[in-house]
Amino acid sequence: MKSHPVEKLPDEYRTGLHVVYDEAGVHLYLRCDDPDAEKIQQGFRSYGSLEWLIQPGSDHAYHSVYFSGFPSTEDIHYVNWAAPTRNYRLTYDGITKDSAVTSDAVVAHLFIPWTMMYDRLPSESNQWIVGLQVSGPSFRSLSGLVHELARALKLDFEITPEQMSAIKRHVALEMFNRYDKMRRDSGKTIQTWKDPVLGDPEFYEDCVKPLVEELDAAGQRLLAPASDAELDEIYRVWVPLWAEIEYEIQARRTAWLKDRFFE
Repeated sequence: MKSHPVEKLPDEYRTGLHVVYDEAGVHLYLRCDDPDAEKIQQGFRSYGSLEWLIQPGSDHAYHSVYFSGFPSTEDIHYVNWAAPTRNYRLTYDGITKDSAVTSDAVVAHLFIPWTMMYDRLPSESNQWIVGLQVSGPSFRSLSGLVHELARALKLDFEITPEQMSAIKRHVALEMFNRYDKMRRDSGKTIQTWKDPVLGDPEFYEDCVKPLVEELDAAGQRLLAPASDAELDEIYRVWVPLWAEIEYEIQARRTAWLKDRFFE
């Protein structure tokens, strides 16, 4: 099948993919030319579906994003392939999408925030891949068959050290502020442990309070602002804790209870 000649798409159905990134995240833009696109706008005809695959490194589950038609963001179905572990993320926990129809093309857009992929940023050792298939007047594929990851497009971000520092600083600030907002919310996990009825004040004093003090101090270092050298340490040590604070507290809760029950 792979040796079979691929049918050439007519020039009037030209397809293009653009990948753009900044400190906040990655934008993927797909444009599918269609000489009769205006009829879609006018309601005379509809356009087909789109399935988009993004894998942030070969050791990570890929995300499947589906467009049931254009202009639409509706899913007929979607599947989260990641196993429920400490660092798993559901596809639509972070990825957003939209689409449009112009007079001569259909366009789809995805945004992937770096915060969703803070622990799997693209690098030479962690290459991202993208695949997509469009079902329209002419079938278009930029990666072989559906879910054929081996033929997906390999993305080369060519991120400079200065750009990577800017990305990490943006992610660290967003993660700290997300954690800080949660810490100040009396109805959230962190503060609830103080409550003598709903929580466990002894556990809070032993495990949660020291952790919060460390996380707050690291945040102050970040806001100082931290130098690039300090930023690397903050990103490696503290960003995962800010990002996964609820999981971290539950893990410490489990260890604390084991000590109490089996000491």
